[in-house]
Amino acid sequence: MKYKKVYSFVLGIAFILGTTAKAKAQVSLSDLWQPAHMLSCVSFEIVGICFDPGPPPRIGIKIRMWRPELIVETVKRPGDSVIPFIGDTVNKMCATALQSLTKTLPTSGSTTSYGPQSNLQFNEVHVYDYPFKNWLAMYFGGLWCYAPVSSIGDQAFFRYLTELDFEEWRFGGIETIVRAPWILASVICTFPVPGTGSICMGRWGAIYPRTGFLPHQSEVVGSAADSFRAVSNASLYGLNFHHIRISPLWWRPSTEDKLQMLYPIPSGCIHIGEIPLLWETGKTSITGKYLWLYWRHVDCCIW
Repeated sequence: MKYKKVYSFVLGIAFILGTTAKAKAQVSLSDLWQPAHMLSCVSFEIVGICFDPGPPPRIGIKIRMWRPELIVETVKRPGDSVIPFIGDTVNKMCATALQSLTKTLPTSGSTTSYGPQSNLQFNEVHVYDYPFKNWLAMYFGGLWCYAPVSSIGDQAFFRYLTELDFEEWRFGGIETIVRAPWILASVICTFPVPGTGSICMGRWGAIYPRTGFLPHQSEVVGSAADSFRAVSNASLYGLNFHHIRISPLWWRPSTEDKLQMLYPIPSGCIHIGEIPLLWETGKTSITGKYLWLYWRHVDCCIW
């Protein structure tokens, strides 16, 4: 528990220093930490009791909630970022990888755009760890599902950058082979029905193939859907050996999870696949950049 608190504090200070040093930053500290918007996202509830035979035997409270787990940003230009104080690092990492693969992209990256009349969305996605994931516990009197620390790798800030997974994120070569049954079945995502959460993102489209290209008339929905695909790619579980990740997630993303927009319009949480008309209106970014907080659905026992 002490280690988790130190980790959150250190990265939290890094965020504060970075945001205050950039007077004209697109993202401020208030964008990353918004209790007023976030408290309702937790959806805390007590669902039963837990029993541990011991020794000694114990009885605890079983709780269910969503925990803010990741920061996810989508951009149109490779190596770009909506978080200025880490943008330079991301740009250098991505530019090096892209140059080695394509031999044509300049160091600053290149824009990927299909114009306002196109329904084909494409985004580069960056997945980071969220250092404030346990801070909301102060509002629940200690009744909180704390993020477990199972390995040093779980403490990495950079998780997955689609520029480093260049070939699969753009072309999905191996993905179309190892995920062929899911891709063929995803034709039903045109008319989503209950029970298709393993292959469909509700009204957002198919999960597979997990590339950056997704047909949808809304750029906002395209960003949200690409964010979920990227988080899925970042997971260690499943047939994911072909994706290049910096530090894989040791948990499995689910369509039961939530997203919360932090930029350009701070908003409340939405469920993966939620009907766009209920939440996306008026949230289109003039820069084509979006920042999301990824909430994971978790259960735990409080002893």
